[in-house]
Amino acid sequence: MLADSEIKKLLESGDLVIDPYPEDHQIQPASVDLKFDSIHPDFLDIPSFKKDSYIFPPGRLRIGSTIEYIKLPPTLAARVEGRSSWGRKGLAIHITAGFIDPGFEGNITLEMINLSTFQLQVSRGNRICQVCFIPIIGNVERSYGSKTIGSKYQGQVGPTLSKEDII
Repeated sequence: MLADSEIKKLLESGDLVIDPYPEDHQIQPASVDLKFDSIHPDFLDIPSFKKDSYIFPPGRLRIGSTIEYIKLPPTLAARVEGRSSWGRKGLAIHITAGFIDPGFEGNITLEMINLSTFQLQVSRGNRICQVCFIPIIGNVERSYGSKTIGSKYQGQVGPTLSKEDII
């Protein structure tokens, strides 16, 4: 896993792209905090009284995304994880899809669920998750986005629903 100094070097060289560029307080010892953007319109069943805020009722899934658009080089994979401050309130940031393949680019889709017994409110710009970077040993033969592996989410913008047929 990369340390903050290595993350900064890759950001500065342009080999790793996070847009908008993270503020200094977003870069942690071995990760970068990412900010919440919005949830998919299909999940807007409970209105919030605050602009750019979303209500997460107990036990309900929400498909959200980060503000940041990330572009990984073929030499890095990544993991997205929840931040402890939201976890302690009962908000899970991803159900099972926390791995990000080398070569991926796009906003990070979050499969968010409120595991508490009370509703939570999340606002655009809240630091909601963190991404850590894992160096790849050897050469990746086919990066995410290669036509031969059928990448479905390359270049995704905003909250993206599953593109798989569910039976």
